[in-house]
Amino acid sequence: MATMDALLDDNDIVDNDDEMWTLVCDILLPSSAEASSSLPKAGRTAKKERVYTNKAEVQELQREIRRLQSQFIATKRAFKAKAMTSPWKIAAAHLRVEKNKAQDENNLLRIAVRERNDYIHRLQILILKTPRKWTALPDTAFEDDTSLVLPIDPLLRAKAIHRIADRQHRRQLNAFVQAGAFDLCEDMCKGKAIMLSNQQIGFVSVNHINLPAPYQLVAWASWNVMNGTDTSTPLRNDHETWERYDDRTVYNRYQNRRNGITCHSNVVRKLYEEPNQSVIVWISVSEDSMTTRHSLDAVDEMHGWWLFAPHPEDAEMTRLTILGHSNISRLLEHQQLYADSSQVVAALERMFGSQDMTEEENPPSFIQPFIERSRQLRVPMHHAIERAINAYQSAKTKTTASVMA
Repeated sequence: MATMDALLDDNDIVDNDDEMWTLVCDILLPSSAEASSSLPKAGRTAKKERVYTNKAEVQELQREIRRLQSQFIATKRAFKAKAMTSPWKIAAAHLRVEKNKAQDENNLLRIAVRERNDYIHRLQILILKTPRKWTALPDTAFEDDTSLVLPIDPLLRAKAIHRIADRQHRRQLNAFVQAGAFDLCEDMCKGKAIMLSNQQIGFVSVNHINLPAPYQLVAWASWNVMNGTDTSTPLRNDHETWERYDDRTVYNRYQNRRNGITCHSNVVRKLYEEPNQSVIVWISVSEDSMTTRHSLDAVDEMHGWWLFAPHPEDAEMTRLTILGHSNISRLLEHQQLYADSSQVVAALERMFGSQDMTEEENPPSFIQPFIERSRQLRVPMHHAIERAINAYQSAKTKTTASVMA
């Protein structure tokens, strides 16, 4: 106890490792009197060996402590990672960030509106007064990030294409939660009419299917169809142009004229590969400076997402969820296109579902090119995914056979 008190005394400070090992050895070794009574004179060598043994034991204990600390840190990290594996928790955290970002943007917009109103007020006062000297007004031009109009300039056009696709990608999680398409595991197919802003009629569809192949393979097989690499024979009167900006971004301009009506469908498509999923976004472009469109033309206004994710119970399976939105009022806004909205809804339900139309249920003529184009895309898509699954299953069978051999 006297030695321990000396060790704990505030005045005895261990400045280096040698002093520390000396104190540790003094604690672990018996006193000199006990050593002289129990050991012969020739035991000094044995005493040094014992000191070395105790020092080695202390070093072993230190290594064990460091190993246990590493295990503790690894276990703590694994627990935190497991606590965040719930997709709903991840989605909630993401939506919370998006909500805070939206609130910050709204505050900035309010400030900008106040500043713009003050500027207009000052400008009105300046105009009403008799000017003594004209001065240049400040530049008030700003870029509209929400615009879906594509310019002709190649650099501005590419920038607009990526901006439109990225904004659509940011909306994916919130749209899936609102449509009831988030974290689906069972096959399903549904569609319904919804009310959009400005009293417009919309249509939303959700399709989900589980496929026996890794999601990366299925995503790339689907992308090779959606980017125009694997396409079928064009329909009659079809005119389309592909603009490729990189291996994951394309823009497709489509036009078809039938029964005196010209139909337009200009769509941006982009593939996003994330750590645990892949997403293909598509969104219609309202105006393209390189496309001539008349007031009586039919315009297809749609947007949506293809989500590829691993199945929670089997990483070698893919959960494919397709969410699509369509603006029906956009199709019905022209004076010479007479159709009831229920006809358009019924046509879209069959276009996004697996049902076929009968002769009595033919959709309005101006929607027919869009439906045929969707079905034309469905056939090569089905074949591409089927080839990817068959190739994966064949390779898996060969690997299993070689291991068994």
